[in-house]
Amino acid sequence: MHMLLERQLRRLCLQVDQPPTVEQWQAFLEWRDQSYADYDGDSEVLERSLAVSSTEMRELYNTLRESSESLIRGERDKLRTVMNNVAEGIVIFGREGLIDSCNIATARTFGYRMDELPGMPISQLLADGKFPLQSEFVEAELELTGKRRD
Repeated sequence: MHMLLERQLRRLCLQVDQPPTVEQWQAFLEWRDQSYADYDGDSEVLERSLAVSSTEMRELYNTLRESSESLIRGERDKLRTVMNNVAEGIVIFGREGLIDSCNIATARTFGYRMDELPGMPISQLLADGKFPLQSEFVEAELELTGKRRD
């Protein structure tokens, strides 16, 4: 017999080898019923506590996300301001050779509108239409000649 059950029976003065009296059985059932009621109450408190904690965590996450997004927007705006106030053309492109972004000077230099350049292959801005491989680009000083749209 499980030791927890044995302890509960001893607490109610019940013997394992003898059947309980009606009064003992009634006392046992009332005691178990109260235990279940207490457990249900504890479960409800725990569920409410978890719901409150979940809500608080969700609110904290949203607050942190909004704060982070705001900081990122601010830094992006600063970078955009600096890029657009530089006289030289600046082009940012990815590994695939597609333009991610550029500054106003780049658009003016090559004769494009700002909204036309993102997504365009950078090779379209080069006179020979060829863009060096990444290893060549990193390992050597390259002088590239651009071409205007018109």
